[in-house]
Amino acid sequence: MPVECRTHGLRKAGATIAADEGATAHELMAMFGWSRLAMAEIYTKEADKKKLARGASERLSNRM
Repeated sequence: MPVECRTHGLRKAGATIAADEGATAHELMAMFGWSRLAMAEIYTKEADKKKLARGASERLSNRM
């Protein structure tokens, strides 16, 4: 791995990818060993925002 790849960054990337692919907060907690739900919800809330934005964009484009 390149020197600039840090453990924190790799975990964050993994959690982001997993959440974007539909992993739940509790699944993320299990995968990454987090004991606080709040940590996992950071990633699932962001993934939910992306999903909602895509849905809204699709609805708008279907109307045009």
